Amino acid sequence: MTDGPIGGALRRRWTRRLARRVRPLSDDDLLRPTMVFAPHQDDECLGCGGTIARLRAAEVATDIVFLTDGGHSHGHAMPRSEMAPRRRDEALAAAAVLGVAANRVQFLGYEDRRLADHSAEAIECCAAIMADRKPYRVFVTYSGDRPDDHRAANRIVHAAAARAAAPGGGPIEILEYPVWFWHAWPWSRPWLPLWQFRVAHLGDTLRFPGRLRRDIDRSVDIRAQLDIKRRALDCHASQMTRLMPEHGWATLGDIGGGDWLNAFFTGTEYFRCSRPGVHDAAAGGHQDDVKAAV
Repeated sequence: MTDGPIGGALRRRWTRRLARRVRPLSDDDLLRPTMVFAPHQDDECLGCGGTIARLRAAEVATDIVFLTDGGHSHGHAMPRSEMAPRRRDEALAAAAVLGVAANRVQFLGYEDRRLADHSAEAIECCAAIMADRKPYRVFVTYSGDRPDDHRAANRIVHAAAARAAAPGGGPIEILEYPVWFWHAWPWSRPWLPLWQFRVAHLGDTLRFPGRLRRDIDRSVDIRAQLDIKRRALDCHASQMTRLMPEHGWATLGDIGGGDWLNAFFTGTEYFRCSRPGVHDAAAGGHQDDVKAAV
């Protein structure tokens, strides 16, 4: 990350504050059946790939559920009919690297960028999956992430978890993992020209300090799993390599000059701990939507 002395100083200062404030999850905390819900194929690696690898190293039952088909990823160069099966294969390869067997990976296949249109059906499906697998804890994208599918995934999983119960009858714990949240200064340089950044992303940057302080409250040490996480993410070749450079094929490494991708390889994964059905409207959650869907 090379965004100048001011950004670097702020990032180091906030990282130290995070380390003092968040509660690290120990092996005892993590040794519970777990499900990971991801709106797209690669979100699971970015947000909690190291945690998944750590769980599987301890032989903790872990499932991954992908809500959309990811088919519109590079729509200007590859049609959905070709991209969707490619991303499915990539996700299975990444899961194998993380230690998750193919029979523990599910693809719901809703259309990429249209997940919210299928909320009621997706809630029923996710609730049935939870009832079958009986997880103690589920992971899902953070309510403050910008993409619509990420926010929709959060609402869907909260609503589904509210219908289910953890082993022993208590509520399922929800850990929200930030992905696009980290695309804010000083964690990441803008990847758009300055005037476009001001229009599209200035709000995220202004809200970032408050959300970081208020929402991020759990962490997992993944220093021992960093190599596994990198290898798993590399399996998502459509996102990590220029498959068609002649078509201007962008990669995750292009975002923020590489700063954004580097944010996922600090040795720590951060989460927001929440309860089923509870959302923060200021962070992008919509409680009314959940009530209507439930």
